[in-house]
Amino acid sequence: MFQLSNPRPSLDTIIDSAEQQLASGNPRSAEKRLKKVSGIDREDATTLTRVALLYENLAQAYSQQPKTRLETLLDKKIGPRPHKTKLLSRDRAHRALDAILANPDEYALEQIGESANKVYEVADDEELKQAFVIKEVSYDDSKGEIASTLQFEQATENRDNLSQPTIVDIIPHGDKLYYVMIRSIGDPLMYYLQRNMMSKSFDTVIEYLAKIHAASLGEEQTWTTKGRLNIGKKLEQRLKDPDLNVPNEIATKIEENYAPILERLNNTLWVFNKDAHPGNWILSGKKVTAIDIEDKGYVPLQTDLANLFAYGGYFPDQRFVDEKLRSYVEEFNRHSTKGQIDNFHEFRLTYYNAVIDRALALTGFWSSPKRSSMISEREAVLGNAIEAVTRIKNEFRVTYKQHQEAYQNLREALVELKDHVKEQRIQRQKVVALQLAGTVVEETKIVPLNNDYKFI
Repeated sequence: MFQLSNPRPSLDTIIDSAEQQLASGNPRSAEKRLKKVSGIDREDATTLTRVALLYENLAQAYSQQPKTRLETLLDKKIGPRPHKTKLLSRDRAHRALDAILANPDEYALEQIGESANKVYEVADDEELKQAFVIKEVSYDDSKGEIASTLQFEQATENRDNLSQPTIVDIIPHGDKLYYVMIRSIGDPLMYYLQRNMMSKSFDTVIEYLAKIHAASLGEEQTWTTKGRLNIGKKLEQRLKDPDLNVPNEIATKIEENYAPILERLNNTLWVFNKDAHPGNWILSGKKVTAIDIEDKGYVPLQTDLANLFAYGGYFPDQRFVDEKLRSYVEEFNRHSTKGQIDNFHEFRLTYYNAVIDRALALTGFWSSPKRSSMISEREAVLGNAIEAVTRIKNEFRVTYKQHQEAYQNLREALVELKDHVKEQRIQRQKVVALQLAGTVVEETKIVPLNNDYKFI
């Protein structure tokens, strides 16, 4: 007789075994079992959350032990290394990771971009660099991102040209988790916009975003654990941001005249916050990959659209934006089963109010020394907000007349804030010029902050 081979263990069996090993004081054995989860089809957010909790407990167990190899690697100072190591394996993710862990002193990690959750690449080995990226997340964020990835997969099923990052491993150490992800092939949408190019895949981005918004509408309990954005509270926090350093009279004028913005945004459709700015879409031919899939809660639908279309000065032709907004509405209505956008005029009015709100948010974000590459775009987004007020005045006269004083005062405050950040930029440029010339900068209204500058 022939004996049948053992069936592949179920996900529950693997998790149960990992929990038993961890309870017995064997974190290494528990981790080996958990790694098998990567090769099993993940079926629901509840199971994925259970896996994330196991990793959290695993990390707590490791925190009582000496630093792991990966922790040693991540703690190293950022910078290139002269050493080159040939990667013999064709497994572009797991074995590449094995190579790093086996030789932590021969590699260096370098941060990519300026995202809140840091993303690293291997700096000095081109093959490893092209193979994968490593993302640092907190335990709470990891649960949300794993669940969100599952939701995205379900919302885009049967569409080969709509994809999400592939997580091939999750490495715990210290108080963080590190996702090992296969690197998405292509260039970000931002790459094309910065070169005044428009990719043919842009319409696919619109379709992708509409599908995610439509799928998440009315599904807050299953799509997020962070609830809805408190727009008024966030505005107050932005205006008190010490890096932006808004003069009190400007902050007061904005807050006292913000009621029309809050009214429009709080009474529109709310959806999952994709954080849809142009840096979060990777384009490759006809394929679009959505990256940075984290649980950032729910936002007004038009806020996410403003994040896409008003993220700097990349879309000066408003006729083009109106055309794409109409395409978005058509896609959203086609996929949504919980609600429809049946008045495009009102939809656009709320969109322009969202542009104003998003401009203030981005101006605050980009004032941080950690996001210095975008500081010059603050004037552009505030210009978008000023133009949005003008369009409300010219195209939505009834609404504008009802709130004329508020919109007029708000526009004045936006112009004053734009002048304020322009002066900050000029001062920063002067400091840089003086430093390049070898001048010691001391008697100025600028103080150093984390190798950058903030103004007092």
